[in-house]
Amino acid sequence: CELLDEDENEHILYLDADTIVRSDLSPLIEQVGVNSMGLFDFTKYGNDDEARNNQWSSEFNSPGRTLGASTGLMFIKNNEATREFFANVYAEMKDNMDDPDAEVVPFERHYTRMVEDGSITRVKLSRKFKDEGPVFSDDSIIWSGRGAEKLMNTQYLNEVEKYKIYTH
Repeated sequence: CELLDEDENEHILYLDADTIVRSDLSPLIEQVGVNSMGLFDFTKYGNDDEARNNQWSSEFNSPGRTLGASTGLMFIKNNEATREFFANVYAEMKDNMDDPDAEVVPFERHYTRMVEDGSITRVKLSRKFKDEGPVFSDDSIIWSGRGAEKLMNTQYLNEVEKYKIYTH
């Protein structure tokens, strides 16, 4: 939330720690365009690779559907709507930290509400920005292995080795 409070941060890119950025991210900025967020949604379809490639069907935008997204990659424009969204999520999580029965992540509820009321616009990121394998494309800009699979994926592990920094 603090990064969104700073006026000098026009865009914020959140990535999981095991994500590999393989080249220039300018195409990501271009794809998001005027939208508030660029996300990779697969909540509706789970881990079915074929369905995930076709994930943003007309059903994705159906009213009444709870929306979700892989939060392992979020490209966020720093604007009033995204500041409100993350402030709401943060406040709810902070208020309920000690309640074992509280909703684990209020992200989906706030996200759904703000998409449906039009205050947040979003764009489907193409797979090249969050390629999860199991066979990674050489054209993909970002690789992000899925779960424990990545620890046994030779292609992913070889790419990680290129970026390791060894200190003695």
